[in-house]
Amino acid sequence: MTSLTACGRRPDSGSSGVRLLAEIGAEDPIAKECFELASRGIDKPEEQAALLGCPVAEIYEANRRTKYHAQRIRSKWEAPENLRMKELRERAADVEDSGEESRP
Repeated sequence: MTSLTACGRRPDSGSSGVRLLAEIGAEDPIAKECFELASRGIDKPEEQAALLGCPVAEIYEANRRTKYHAQRIRSKWEAPENLRMKELRERAADVEDSGEESRP
């Protein structure tokens, strides 16, 4: 079974992954290592603990901290995105009301 991030997707090295690693920062090396291991498909806490030489409970705590940071990043993205979508819907409704054709 594959672990999922707070966004509901497998972690990757894309821009969201880069933002997450920056958010975690150097002060949380276990969380950073867990994220990097999960990005490579090593996502079972027992496997990660064995590779990192720490208790499984520490991996679960690191994943909890990573989830917190992922949720912060997502909420920073969602607010302007929700506003953008609201404006698009309003524009579409205005066009529909005026009888004009919608243009992208």
